[in-house]
Amino acid sequence: MRIIPVQQRFDFQEVSKEVLALSAALKMPTLKQTQLLTAASELVNNMISFAKGGLVYVSTLSGGSKGILMVFEDKGPGIDNVDLAMVKGFSTIGNAGLGLSNAKQLCDEFHIKTTSGSGTIVTIVKQG
Repeated sequence: MRIIPVQQRFDFQEVSKEVLALSAALKMPTLKQTQLLTAASELVNNMISFAKGGLVYVSTLSGGSKGILMVFEDKGPGIDNVDLAMVKGFSTIGNAGLGLSNAKQLCDEFHIKTTSGSGTIVTIVKQG
């Protein structure tokens, strides 16, 4: 598992390089690679916008499954209402409000664990 610190949008390049390297090794189809990178980009943008960054963990799945596991962890304010945050178009900062809902739609698995005032952990899986 690789751990990549993210504090600014430029740091997404390292995340992207790791995802591309692992997905190429798994012979993941280009469409699935693009979907995973798009979801990761949305989640990194949220980490930077709401929590001033965090850590991204990237690894291949274990146990014979073919795919990529990513964990996005921050120490930001947390998400007060996850159900509302997942609604397309909902935003607390006046943007399009599509980040979380788009990321979920692009992944095979999507889980959020959040605590108000303590941060958020988003785990995603894309099967290869």
